[in-house]
Amino acid sequence: MQSVSLVRVFHVLAALLAALATAAAADEVRKDFDIPAGEAGPALRQFATATGRETLFAAEIVRGVKTPAVKGRYTAAEALEALLAGTGLTAAVDPATGAVAVRRQTAAPAEKNAGRPAADASAGPIVKMQELEVTGTRLRGLLAGATAQPIFSLGAAEIDRTGAQSLGDLLRYIPQVSTFTTGQAATMPTRNLLLNTVTGATTQTAGSTQIDGAAGRTTATLRGAPAGGTLLLIDGRRAPKNNQARSNDGYDLNGIPLAAIERVEVLLDGASSIYGADAIGGVINIVLKKNYRGTEVRLGYENTFDGDAGIVSGSLTHGFGAGKLSGLITVSAEKSNTMAMRDRAFTASWDRRPYGGFDLRPAIAGGAGQVSRTGTVPLPGLATTAAAVPPGTSGTGLTVADYAAAGAPPGPLDLGAYVDYAAAYRRSAAVAVFNYRHRTWLEPYLELRFARNRNTSLPQPIQARNLAVPAGYPGNPFGIAVTLNRYFTDLQPERVATDDTAAAVLGARGDLPRDWRYDVFVGRVEGRTRSDADAGVEITAAALAAAIAAGRTPNLFYDGRTVANPNAPGVLEALTSPTVDEERAETWSYEAQANGPVFALPAGAVRLALGAERREEYTDFPRRAATDTASARDGAQRVTAFFAEANVPVFGEGKRLPLLHQLNFSGSYRREDYSTGGATANPRGGVAWRPAAWLLVRGSYGEGFKVPTLAQRNAPTTVTTASLGVTATSFDPLRGNTLNPGAAQITRGGNPGLRPEKSENTTFGLVLDVPAVAGLSVSFDHFDNVFADRIGTLLFGQMAQFYPARITRGANLPTDPAGWAGVVTAADLRAVNINESRTTGYDLGLRYDRALAGGRLQAALGGTKYTRNEFVPVPGLAAAATVNTDSLPVQLSGSAFFTRGAWGAGVLTTYRAANRARPDVRPTPSAIRWDLQGNCDLGRLAWVKAGRDRWYGRAFANTKLSLTVFNVLNDVPPFDFYFMPDNTVLDSRLRRYALSLRRQF
Repeated sequence: MQSVSLVRVFHVLAALLAALATAAAADEVRKDFDIPAGEAGPALRQFATATGRETLFAAEIVRGVKTPAVKGRYTAAEALEALLAGTGLTAAVDPATGAVAVRRQTAAPAEKNAGRPAADASAGPIVKMQELEVTGTRLRGLLAGATAQPIFSLGAAEIDRTGAQSLGDLLRYIPQVSTFTTGQAATMPTRNLLLNTVTGATTQTAGSTQIDGAAGRTTATLRGAPAGGTLLLIDGRRAPKNNQARSNDGYDLNGIPLAAIERVEVLLDGASSIYGADAIGGVINIVLKKNYRGTEVRLGYENTFDGDAGIVSGSLTHGFGAGKLSGLITVSAEKSNTMAMRDRAFTASWDRRPYGGFDLRPAIAGGAGQVSRTGTVPLPGLATTAAAVPPGTSGTGLTVADYAAAGAPPGPLDLGAYVDYAAAYRRSAAVAVFNYRHRTWLEPYLELRFARNRNTSLPQPIQARNLAVPAGYPGNPFGIAVTLNRYFTDLQPERVATDDTAAAVLGARGDLPRDWRYDVFVGRVEGRTRSDADAGVEITAAALAAAIAAGRTPNLFYDGRTVANPNAPGVLEALTSPTVDEERAETWSYEAQANGPVFALPAGAVRLALGAERREEYTDFPRRAATDTASARDGAQRVTAFFAEANVPVFGEGKRLPLLHQLNFSGSYRREDYSTGGATANPRGGVAWRPAAWLLVRGSYGEGFKVPTLAQRNAPTTVTTASLGVTATSFDPLRGNTLNPGAAQITRGGNPGLRPEKSENTTFGLVLDVPAVAGLSVSFDHFDNVFADRIGTLLFGQMAQFYPARITRGANLPTDPAGWAGVVTAADLRAVNINESRTTGYDLGLRYDRALAGGRLQAALGGTKYTRNEFVPVPGLAAAATVNTDSLPVQLSGSAFFTRGAWGAGVLTTYRAANRARPDVRPTPSAIRWDLQGNCDLGRLAWVKAGRDRWYGRAFANTKLSLTVFNVLNDVPPFDFYFMPDNTVLDSRLRRYALSLRRQF
């Protein structure tokens, strides 16, 4: 892999600054203004037209205010400052959108200004910002807190402060996220627990992971929700779903550049009544920028302090407004280097005994390998049944004497020296949004999105495992067939996983009579995941036999550590069977909705939203082998939905009483019908009560659902006659926890009779703006999530105990004790609807935002504590002991930043308590990570301001630099029960840094 040079990055930064200086010199930032002195209202509207920036002001605030003339070449900020000079007005500019809000310097009490600004007909129309769309509701114009559901939000400024270079890395900072992927493939070894039925001892084995299409996915789940039970949205619309071949479904946020994100909103409650299926555990909504004006360039570089696992990223964003047409385009690219397991001492070996674990090295000889024969009879001419392949051999002319001189077979090869810890990747993405405001009642829009994520890794060298080599084969001088076990360490086939997404939305929105507004659109999302390799990782007996039958005898005995491969390129690779996966998923969405006020109450308008939606989902697997009996078949599903939502303000700005500062009731209802069978109806209700302006009490109850995955429904049914296997989960609880003798017919595959999973979500919480401490806000939310009809594939022991009807038994053995069930003759181990699981807990949040002497302090702390995590397999039984809150540990995320003038600095921390997947394994210790960031807004430095007409002033204006150091204490990740690093909080890259540059025009 080509190295990412830090020097090269600085050269790029220097070139960029030079280009920016040239652009600034060409007066691209400054514009000609000719705004005459006069009334503030018309002057502000003229400013809005000249700059293309949305400008919000109330007519009564600017009435009678005179503004000076502004004539000459100015930036938008300079023109606004000159326009408002001496007027008593001030302006706040949204850095994400460029929108301007004008108000008096001495603001009136918030309560009196809480309503919408009144329009002055004589002053002409007000230029206004678009109304904020809130995740969790389809209604416009709601008062703060009226949705009654807890929402965690990260704005663009907060995202910048994390130092995260990608959306996947950002998920670490959301404490309610219980599992996530970053879109970068990891190739940590797969591990298994085995039970010795004679001694009762437990051992572990491992194998090399081969990345698949899921490796390029960026996804997350909230609060321990079932896999796929957290709905991921992009601008309120479903992200694409992929990896459906083997029930590994997941929504994918791949390819959303941080530069295109206005904010990330996390709805910590079920929302199926609003968004439909799969929102039973909550919603993560990525809100993209839409109203940004200008051009922004971002460059980023990230690397470790002691290696070259570098990541280079860059993005270009341009937002424009030209009359009725406005748009935003963002393009981005990112590239990383590989990090190998040998780059860290604690991952370099699969022998985990020094760390307290087991030896996970595979039972294949190292060195040049070994040959052997079964039984106790020695190899001809030797005294042992196994011998080492002579080290340094070219693989030709080998004799028995050469094997005798080679000595005993070497120990197992340590794959830790060869495999990657994290794959290299290349990402590219483009996002475009266009709006054309033809009339107030017709605003067509077009949204386009494309992303590609390509992960590349070296999973392991090609191996020969128990490969039968016939007598007389070159390298086999023993005169009998022998078994060859070895790794070809010089042959590591490259494996590539590619994840592509393309999305388009064409729609129209506009105003309707009586303050109603509509939105109709048709959207198409296509996802394609593909995983393939130059070759497989194992030489197959069938391929070798075919080569011999064709008269070919590839050299299998050369020592690739010291001798060049004597075979022609691709010869040994052709003896393997590479795994190739491909999936194409396509979703068409059609939606029409309208919302607005129904009638007025003293406290405000009752608002209603109505809509209908149709979704068509198609999935196919173009390269699925005919012999594949594990993957889902091609499938299609059509969904029709109708929904309604209402909000009733009983008390509010128009009518308030003591202890009734605000009281809102909200409700929603959604019905969905599926072409694959079944229909669901899901209501939700909530209440938001403010006994005082500084206290919000909220609660909600909702029902949700999650449909069976494609693989759960239609994977082919297979019936095999086999032993149940010698594992701890194969013991029969109805036969004294012993292994069943003999073989049984085992049924596996999809189950078309599965019912949708259902949920009941209850929340109660409060938000306190502490009256005695200005700027301090505290929140508490308790949640109780019950998931019914959970879909799961139980192990035999669980199936025999909880679903005995799915186990077929024959007669008892003569030696069976009284009361034992008969011998198992068949077992249906397909997925079933498990009765119920329940998760309870609470979230705590604290925010502090205060202007202090000389600067501003902003601090936040959020955390989640789980108090219950139960699994009830069948009605009437106690919660199973295999699930507890240990698997959902306490998680905390906090930050504190201080800004003063152009400078800012802060600290971030992320904590995850000790946890374990099952009660019978050792816990993974707790982990805490500390990150530091410093940033400088160069444009606010005095010497840059003073030289704004000089080259350096133009070059550094609107330029921000930041440096983030992750894991400043260089802490090693804790080890899980396999004694391999757990990278949830701390990752094996250890301490690293990220540099970023942002330049706005």
